[in-house]
Amino acid sequence: ALTILYFEKCANYQRSLVGLIEGLLRHIRGVKPPQISPLALASSSIFEISGMVYETGFNGFRTLVFQDEKQNFYGTSDTHIVNYARNAFHLLDQAVSSLQTSTRNHAENTVAETVFIPPHQNGQGSVETSLSWSYTAEDHHTTGSQRKSGGQARDPFRLRSMSHIITVLIPMSLANPSLVISVSDFFGWLAYDKHMRLSSQSSNKRETDTFRPRVFARYTAYFSLCTEDYTNQRRNLRDSNEPRSLSKALMRNNYLLEHEGDGPFPYSRVETTFPRVSTTPSRENTEPLPKDQHSSFEGIITRRQELDAVGQRMKSWVFEEKGVMVKCKTYVALTMLSATVLAASGLAVGVTLGPRISAVDPFNLTSYCWALAAFVILVAKSIRVKEWTWNDFLHSRVLCKSVSELSSVTGIDEQLVLAKLVQEDANSILETRGPFNQVFEGRKSGDGFSIDRPIGIWAMLVSGIIMIEVETLDGRRLVSLDLRRGTKLAVVQNRGEDHYRCLYSKEGQILDPTAREVMGKEVQGSIVVVQLKRGGITWTRALGLYSNKEAFFV
Repeated sequence: ALTILYFEKCANYQRSLVGLIEGLLRHIRGVKPPQISPLALASSSIFEISGMVYETGFNGFRTLVFQDEKQNFYGTSDTHIVNYARNAFHLLDQAVSSLQTSTRNHAENTVAETVFIPPHQNGQGSVETSLSWSYTAEDHHTTGSQRKSGGQARDPFRLRSMSHIITVLIPMSLANPSLVISVSDFFGWLAYDKHMRLSSQSSNKRETDTFRPRVFARYTAYFSLCTEDYTNQRRNLRDSNEPRSLSKALMRNNYLLEHEGDGPFPYSRVETTFPRVSTTPSRENTEPLPKDQHSSFEGIITRRQELDAVGQRMKSWVFEEKGVMVKCKTYVALTMLSATVLAASGLAVGVTLGPRISAVDPFNLTSYCWALAAFVILVAKSIRVKEWTWNDFLHSRVLCKSVSELSSVTGIDEQLVLAKLVQEDANSILETRGPFNQVFEGRKSGDGFSIDRPIGIWAMLVSGIIMIEVETLDGRRLVSLDLRRGTKLAVVQNRGEDHYRCLYSKEGQILDPTAREVMGKEVQGSIVVVQLKRGGITWTRALGLYSNKEAFFV
């Protein structure tokens, strides 16, 4: 029995270590040339490897996304896995900083003039490779200025030798969620083994010697390793709505919190279903830096705080099967105060005037004021929600049964409401229905919570769902990389040979002006409405992340 137990432990450790080593070797040995395409990798000298940890959802929820050299997309939102990945990003940041220092010292100490010979045009020479990165790690000793400087993107660093590329490639590969899971499993078996050895010891000994992984503070990271050929290839894509690589995604460098318009981010708060379409130029190719980086960074911090404040307000929501219960003490108090003032004023008129007005009963004015007070209460009960029971009204709460009602009662933008609902869909008992219900995978009900507003791409990204454009035999489609809270690992491979079950787009897209008629409200600018469904889908290759900022999903 002990022999069997010993070999089982060895097999568990070996499984994790072998998976980790195989993953590293796959990245180091290179890639096979896939199909020739303007959006696919044409050779081993045309590739990009990117990884990022960005804040999504509410209250600083973090998500890790990774794109390898074969254009496979990996992601995780598991707090434990993201915590382990911080070691890889920290090691990568130290490696790049060390390379920069050594390169700078070598340039300063070089006396002879160095002549740079560009690589041969036939592809037999060296491959120009550059690294772009941004890394912020907060701890108890991190000051505000350090957070500010760490959060800003650094200038691209050009890697001029294979040793530099390998130095960067190994820790970057360790940030792949699939490899991070192997590391996590290895330390998990170590912790379990130590726990079993300590189980026979005293309780004090077990408490002091318990193996626990270090829990890191909040951090964000962005690293992108790409070749010059890949950059030139992407530069030829003129359409800003073409699929993007992870380094150009809408989530990078706090882009989700950048301000577009004169209202709350990322759109103006207007009485319409749709956000205002931005007229700012695309950053796909040019990537201009803000004129005032300090004010831009401060604005991002402010909007992050605003989003956290909205998340704190949403914590008081109670999800029920048929709706969302929301407290509204201020609204009910103001309504009752207005009605009380009207009723008291009518009574005061009747008492004070008395017989001063001949042939007129002053208490008729009192009755009129009381009727007006009752009318005010009835209007206040009906103007925001369709049904509001007296029991809930007197207890200063309301059961909202649609997105529009929930937004009207709370004053929170509809897209923020949708982002919260989609994020909590998997863990909620809320039953949904409505014309825009395809994004939700929870229980369906004919009398459940109505999804009566379409969800925009910004809300999808904030909630943790990334749409990836793929090529199928029937044309281009969209498939979802679902990274909502608690997802341990989600993968969209470059070639979906199996029937990948996910949220994907139908054959066509409803374009403007038809989309205006479908949604029933006038909007500014052009929009794209993508019809979605759930099921299995097969594709030939992944093109990149969907990047149309005017897209809505139904």
